Amino acid sequence: MEKHFYKTLISFDFTQPAALCSLVDFKGSVPRKDFPRMLVGQAGNTAGTVGGGQLEYTVINAAQTVLQTGRPELLHFEMTGDEPDAEAGLCGGTAMVLVEVFTPALQDQF
Repeated sequence: MEKHFYKTLISFDFTQPAALCSLVDFKGSVPRKDFPRMLVGQAGNTAGTVGGGQLEYTVINAAQTVLQTGRPELLHFEMTGDEPDAEAGLCGGTAMVLVEVFTPALQDQF
């Protein structure tokens, strides 16, 4: 993950809530294999990336739901082309993204 994104995580001031979205597992070919992370604000503004495209769009929408409910979500993406409605892309693999409210306790981990 890029150094400037870590700086964003470390200096985040919590005046507005945000969700932290983290690629936590993958198999096969996926957009990014460096366990990327992304912060998503209530308005859908982002910092970082989890891979782009439809996968990222779906994660941004889930992040906004997580910010409303306060409950984390673990999202599974099939990108193998085996699913008739493969919305996340056709990279050839599978990915799991954890979406959770970004808190000071999480910030302390960085």
